[in-house]
Amino acid sequence: MASGKQILLFVLQELSQRSHSDNDLVEASDRVKSALCAHCSTSGETMEQIKNIAWLSETDKDGLIKQGLGISKSEVFLSDIFAELIIDEKIPDRIRNRFPKLTQDEYTTSLDMIWNLFSAIQYWEQLSSVENEGILNINEIENSLKSYSKWIKSYDKEPW
Repeated sequence: MASGKQILLFVLQELSQRSHSDNDLVEASDRVKSALCAHCSTSGETMEQIKNIAWLSETDKDGLIKQGLGISKSEVFLSDIFAELIIDEKIPDRIRNRFPKLTQDEYTTSLDMIWNLFSAIQYWEQLSSVENEGILNINEIENSLKSYSKWIKSYDKEPW
């Protein structure tokens, strides 16, 4: 049997790699809510939070579509809320007190990586040409990982 984490990651992968019509957003939201239920606690508090989540769609001023997790009633993407939270990159006192060894650079890196993770579970129309509707070729993935590993090693030796 699949774990709740596996179910959630499967649904997020499925939804984030292709556009969904307005008619499909209700079903997409239901799938996300079900996957969150499988992964998260099923306490009353968590169930109330899950009810507020939806798979949202937005078209920007240039006509590009963004779809992803958000708050249903206010139609605000979770990634947009996070982006506003990190505008001031100064380490908050509560973080500095909890992790005294954390440097400013490491904190900034943490925020940037969390943003990258958020953006990975969204659909961005401008990336649709390279996402191939979510169809994966394992050999291509392995070759890409090897290539990026070489890049990292090369950068370690001589940063550009």
